[in-house]
Amino acid sequence: MNARCFFLVLVVLIACMVVDNVSVGFLSRLLIQMTTPGVEATGHLKAFFSDFGSCLVSTKSGVQSRPAKVKVLTLHYGTLTLLVDTIDAHVGQLVLVKGSLPLGKVVRVDGSLVTVQTLWSRKLQMPVRVDGGREVVLFRGGYPPTVEALDDSNLEVGALIRLVEYPALPEASSTLGRVGQRLGGGRYSVEVFVKPDNLPGEVSLFP
Repeated sequence: MNARCFFLVLVVLIACMVVDNVSVGFLSRLLIQMTTPGVEATGHLKAFFSDFGSCLVSTKSGVQSRPAKVKVLTLHYGTLTLLVDTIDAHVGQLVLVKGSLPLGKVVRVDGSLVTVQTLWSRKLQMPVRVDGGREVVLFRGGYPPTVEALDDSNLEVGALIRLVEYPALPEASSTLGRVGQRLGGGRYSVEVFVKPDNLPGEVSLFP
């Protein structure tokens, strides 16, 4: 009788251990299934804010540049060649140095090779506005770059020149230079803030 009781107790203990292990495994799987959506949601949330943060290009100092993605290859007669291998470039994008100095405009994309007309290219023309005036004047690249008042009005020497073609561009990144000496008629030289000596440097594309 004692042996039979001992055997029954042993069977019950073994059964309890099996049930306990199964229940623990079940509970663990249940907990994993219950918490996985939350973990995934947290991960997606972090990814969302990361992407959202990367989309915020406006800062006090200008546009956030990603120099590792854009490499300067050559600068010849005002034409700049870039190697862009990790982001999509397209014609019409503005090229900035250090995220705050306008350098030129993308005019051709051939795979990862991007051609840019810089502020020193005679082919570059952009509408700009001079501080203190509401009229849009024409910026022409060259040596030196110039601005031309369309109505032959006088421009204030030393006034800041800002781009108007990119309304989403932060103000800190839209200023390309100052009005210089008068050359005749409504034409003035431009003292651009970016210099050839700044290249190669941290170059970014906008937008």
